[in-house]
Amino acid sequence: CIFAVCGLIFSVILKSINSTYSIWMIAAVIIVAGALAVVKMGSVITQLKSLLDFASVNQNYISLLFKIIGITYITHFTAAMFKDHGYSAAADILEVLCRISVAQLSLPIVLSLFETVARCI
Repeated sequence: CIFAVCGLIFSVILKSINSTYSIWMIAAVIIVAGALAVVKMGSVITQLKSLLDFASVNQNYISLLFKIIGITYITHFTAAMFKDHGYSAAADILEVLCRISVAQLSLPIVLSLFETVARCI
C-alpha cells in the first residue's frame, strides 16, 4: 500500500514534467502491485482450501466464487479506466455484461442453496 502511494505521488510529480512518463509510472505500479497481490493470494487460497476440506464444501462452488470475484475486480478496474478516458457509455455496457456473467456463474450456487433449504424444510 505504501508502495502504491509513493508511486502515485511520484506519478503526479512526473505529470508536470511529462505526462507520458506519468502514465508509464502508474502502469508499473499497477503491475508490481498486482504481482504482489497474486503472490499473497497463493497463501490465502491454500489456507482457504484446507479450511474448506475440513468443512467438506464442494470445491466447484469455491472455484466459481473465485471466478466471480476475479470478473468483478477486472471489470471494475477496466470500467474505471474507460470512465477516466471519457468512454463512460462503454464502461456502463461493460458493467452490465459483468452483471450478466456473474448472474450466469452464480446460478449453480443459488440452485444448491435452494436445494439445501428445501431439504431442511
